[in-house]
Amino acid sequence: MDLLTDNCIQKGLLNEQMGVLLSIFHDSVELLLDLKSKNFLCYVLSNWSAETFVGMKDDYPFLNKFDGLLLSGEVKLIKPEIAIYTDGDVDNANRYLIKSGLLKKPYFWVILPSLPGCSPMHNPSQMISGLTRIVNTIKDIDSDSIISVCAAGRASLYLVTLAAIMGLHLRVGMEDTVWEYPHKDNLIKSNTDVFVRIRNICNSLGREVMSSKDFKNLIK
Repeated sequence: MDLLTDNCIQKGLLNEQMGVLLSIFHDSVELLLDLKSKNFLCYVLSNWSAETFVGMKDDYPFLNKFDGLLLSGEVKLIKPEIAIYTDGDVDNANRYLIKSGLLKKPYFWVILPSLPGCSPMHNPSQMISGLTRIVNTIKDIDSDSIISVCAAGRASLYLVTLAAIMGLHLRVGMEDTVWEYPHKDNLIKSNTDVFVRIRNICNSLGREVMSSKDFKNLIK
């Protein structure tokens, strides 16, 4: 298959997926419009590839409402984040990325267990033992590592609540799960809803949402 054909197929698949996403994230578009009506500046910071983004502003006009878009695929820059799906990924990252000198400190890790084929976390006991093991293995490599935990798969809000208790950074939203709970079939209503819920949980634990300024300093 030639590259042009492959890119066209990818773009077609992406368009199909975006159509689904727009129906799910309609509230996010409404939030954008509300913020713009109140004269807030809104920007896109995305890891979208340059090839598949071509034509997206025409296909999805709401993208033109932003005050600016920064795509890693266009600027050719990205802060490497080590994605951990299973215990073995930690060891492989240490062998091939860290010990080889390919990555420099600070090391950014994001833990995404509970997805199909990843470290199983089907119940609270597995979540506690599994997440603790992965985090301890990372800290054995570098105690100053910056670790985020994703509300992925069925573990969802249970897992990031545990991560909040452990003092880790959190990543929530509908990109990696549609489930509210591991033991019920309730679906997440929106990104806004799940963010507000986990923010309230964090506040009750004495933790606060990081400001945009602090986040910028963190990823420098």
